[in-house]
Amino acid sequence: MKARLALFLLLCRLALAQTLREGDALLPKTYLESPNGVFRLLVQEDGNCGVYQMVGDQLQSNWETGTSDKGSVLALGRTGLLEVVNPQQRSLWHSSYQGMIGFYRLRLLDDGDLWVEQQLGSDWRFCWSSLQGSEGHYLPSPGLRLDRPGRTSWPRGFGYPPRSNGP
Repeated sequence: MKARLALFLLLCRLALAQTLREGDALLPKTYLESPNGVFRLLVQEDGNCGVYQMVGDQLQSNWETGTSDKGSVLALGRTGLLEVVNPQQRSLWHSSYQGMIGFYRLRLLDDGDLWVEQQLGSDWRFCWSSLQGSEGHYLPSPGLRLDRPGRTSWPRGFGYPPRSNGP
C-alpha cells in the first residue's frame, strides 16, 4: 500500500513538473521540464522566461520572452493566455492566443516547443505554440514580440493581420 502511494505521488510530481494548468504560475527559479529531460522552461530571477536545452552541463537558449523585471512570473490564464506578469501585476509579455474561459494546460514538448492546449471533453486542442504561433485570437500589443524571431507575416489561414473591408 505504501509503495503504491509513493509511486502515485512520484508520478503526480513528474506530471506537475511537465505541465502548467490554467490559473497556475511558474515562480522565479522554477521550471517545467520536457518529458525527455532535454529542455527546460525556466523563469529566471531577472524576469526573463525561456526554453533552454541541456547541452552537457550548459543551457542553450531555444526561445525566450525577452522580459526583465525582477520577481516576474509566467502565468497561464483561464482563457489560455500565457503571460509574464511583474510583481505590480503588469503584463510584460503575452502569447498571441486568448480563447473562451475553460481548462487549459501548458506543455513543454520533447523538441523544445511550448504548447498551450484547451481541454475539450477527453481531448486536448492545440491553441498556441512558441515556435508556430497561434490558432486563436490575436491580441495586439505595442510590446508584443512575434512568437518566432524573424517572422514577418502570419501563416495562411490564421487571418492575421486583420483584412480591411475596403477596396
